[in-house]
Amino acid sequence: MLLKKYYLRRLTRLEPPYFIAMTLIFLVQVMAKTGPLNMLIPHWLASLIYSHDLIYHHTPLITVVAWSLEIEIQFYLVAPFLFRILELPATARRLLLLLAIILIICYQVICPPVFLNITGFAQYFFTGILLADFYVNNTAAAWFNRKWVIPASLLCFIVICYLPLKNPMLPAFQNFITRLSLCLSIGLFYYMILKNSSLKKLFSFRFIPIIGGMCYSIYLLHYSIISFAGRFLIKLPSTGHYLPDLLLQVVLLCIPVLIISSFFYYFIERPFMSSKWMDMLLKKDKNVS
Repeated sequence: MLLKKYYLRRLTRLEPPYFIAMTLIFLVQVMAKTGPLNMLIPHWLASLIYSHDLIYHHTPLITVVAWSLEIEIQFYLVAPFLFRILELPATARRLLLLLAIILIICYQVICPPVFLNITGFAQYFFTGILLADFYVNNTAAAWFNRKWVIPASLLCFIVICYLPLKNPMLPAFQNFITRLSLCLSIGLFYYMILKNSSLKKLFSFRFIPIIGGMCYSIYLLHYSIISFAGRFLIKLPSTGHYLPDLLLQVVLLCIPVLIISSFFYYFIERPFMSSKWMDMLLKKDKNVS
């Protein structure tokens, strides 16, 4: 019963905004004639069933960012079974999760996945489970709520940003260490924020939780908005210097992304955030009839 409720909640929460966003983007591409209709339709349908990478072995054509949601759906399908590991004693489950992270990274280094799927990113999901375990059990909370954690978190963030994960020339062992360091650094960085009162206060400042609340809408739409608006903004006069031009483009592109995503969130995504939306819809239909 609980498993059925879990899958139904994932379905009713994520699918409607996703279907609507993908269909809107598809229709815009049809009107803009970005490709022949007989090519766009199969790619659109493949994305609707979260199988584009599986079928075509490349990132989705309708909106490239949808690749990560396809992997996320794969995780949602197996998550209830993976979380059974938390029933084990603390030391055993944590060692097992760490071993799973190490083994999946070894697999990625030795046998890189031929297309995007959960096996190429499973270490991050295992890290998330490990993070949830530490957080719920309040592990070393007092130790992480100290002043030294603030500069340590900054160092951790720099490590995350500058690890050469995309370097194809890395030797196998260095590739393994890089992937493992990235994975553990992300988990540690999140735990520092969650358990350090100063960092938690900083990341709770006004617009950050608001942006976080709209992250699904922003995720679905941002690439298409940037692709469209960027065609006009790129024609603006430039300084001839990379950094100021980049910052200007970022600021200007954030405006349409946030405005359009806010409307989508308020009118499309937000109504589906209620677990009762189907009941309310059916009740409204009955009242109308």
